[in-house]
Amino acid sequence: NGFGVVIPRREQRSLNATTWMTTKFNHRAPAEHVLIRVFFGGARTPAMMDKNDDEVLAIARAELRELIGLEAAPVLHRVYRWINAQPQYDVGHLERMQHIHQGLPASIHIAGSPYGGVGIPDCVRQAQEAARKIVANLHQNDAIRRTLAS
Repeated sequence: NGFGVVIPRREQRSLNATTWMTTKFNHRAPAEHVLIRVFFGGARTPAMMDKNDDEVLAIARAELRELIGLEAAPVLHRVYRWINAQPQYDVGHLERMQHIHQGLPASIHIAGSPYGGVGIPDCVRQAQEAARKIVANLHQNDAIRRTLAS
């Protein structure tokens, strides 16, 4: 009853991860069907981006057959390529980001997947924190202006 799996690098597979979209969002496929997303590429398997769609599909099917015993052929498939789309964090990334954040002027705030987490919840958290700081900075500036005006 899971909704996907991330494959550890040590498994040395072409597949990075897979998600069962219809477990997360049952409206994403008709009844009696499932929608499975398969992820390749990135820093782990960049050569996958050079393969044609038929090769990618064949590898995806072979990986899913080995991992979860899936034998059925897809009713529909699509291959999307987002080259260099997801940040690849190196060791020390969070420390570098902390150093960058500390060096920013009080009126500059950054948020997004390159800075502190690639997932949507990470980006939302960062955006909320940036918004909170911006509002606090605006209130502080208003208080300073009122003090100077009086």
